[in-house]
Amino acid sequence: MYYSGAVPRDWGWTERGRASATRNAVPLTEVIDALYAERQLDNEVGTEMLVVCGEAATGRLITVLAERLSPTVAIYKIVYVRPASEAEHDEWRRRYS
Repeated sequence: MYYSGAVPRDWGWTERGRASATRNAVPLTEVIDALYAERQLDNEVGTEMLVVCGEAATGRLITVLAERLSPTVAIYKIVYVRPASEAEHDEWRRRYS
């Protein structure tokens, strides 16, 4: 279940996360834009994983998979990055159009 809105969190990169951004042609600046965007779709996957879909300054929707470092603090490490899927675009349009 996706929910909306930027939530205060801290982010760190993993080598795997940087490599996926490069492989999927997502500049790191777009990832940062998406993670700090005012409008986001967030999906908690259990207690350890989080999927964030946010809009970069370029207008592209970027999806970030991150792993929570501790259950008591909102600090995440970025493990995978890609452009948003068609289903995520559809959900974005439903929420924000």
